[in-house]
Amino acid sequence: MENEVSEQKQDSINLLKPIFERYNAINKENTMTKEEVLAEVEDKNAKMYFNYLNSLGIIKKTKGRYYYSAGSEKNVKQNFSTGKICAIIIALAVIIIGISMIFSNNSTNFQAVGNNDVGFNISSDWQVLEAYNEENGWTYFKYISNLSTVLENTQSTSETIDYKKYPARIGVAYDTTISEEFQYNSIDEVKATLETYIKEELVPEEYNMETLTTEKGYEAIKVKIKYTSYPEEIDYLYYIYKDGKLGYITAITFNMDDDKEIEQASMKILNSFEWKN
Repeated sequence: MENEVSEQKQDSINLLKPIFERYNAINKENTMTKEEVLAEVEDKNAKMYFNYLNSLGIIKKTKGRYYYSAGSEKNVKQNFSTGKICAIIIALAVIIIGISMIFSNNSTNFQAVGNNDVGFNISSDWQVLEAYNEENGWTYFKYISNLSTVLENTQSTSETIDYKKYPARIGVAYDTTISEEFQYNSIDEVKATLETYIKEELVPEEYNMETLTTEKGYEAIKVKIKYTSYPEEIDYLYYIYKDGKLGYITAITFNMDDDKEIEQASMKILNSFEWKN
């Protein structure tokens, strides 16, 4: 299945890299809009490939436009932003393909995770997809409702990708220092920015948002986003605010049967999340 990951990545690069090179959109000074890129491609999977490379940090975003970073082709870390509130939402579009097979169990044990800045607890049956790094935070995955089908190679057996057979994913990241451009003075400012972005950019079929207080006493935002068109998708977003700092939890699944469990798992992380300084 590791080969499938490499093939998916290479297919995406082969399709989209020439477009960026043709228009010299290869650095922050020379960029394109997503619409301009996709207009050059007839492949029906172009949008998926674009989102996939964006999630890997190969296609990068700056000031609402995109460029191709050839130097990042070997860096396959998931794109959890550490400074831009909108970029972490875009990372939700990432397509999880071909992760190493693992049979999850029903253990309810929790493991403590963290560093000198933050800490949280996560159920031990969530497996590490990407170990912590400063840019991306922590990323975990779990096959919740689809254990019997994880070995099926839907990429090669059907033109229509069965996203339901991909595992659910949870990511945890945070900012301790935010640039003046993205500085927020209250949870309400975060909420306003987030709601505008959801309505104007993500445009899901359904979403709801609420503010709450975590068990550690932090102000937080919880968002549930649902896409009912192909591919169906449920995303939970959490923003934990403290004195201008933001913690992020993102949970994503393409299997509607995962909804309850992924919400419970992400809420447990939310309520255990703490700032250490």
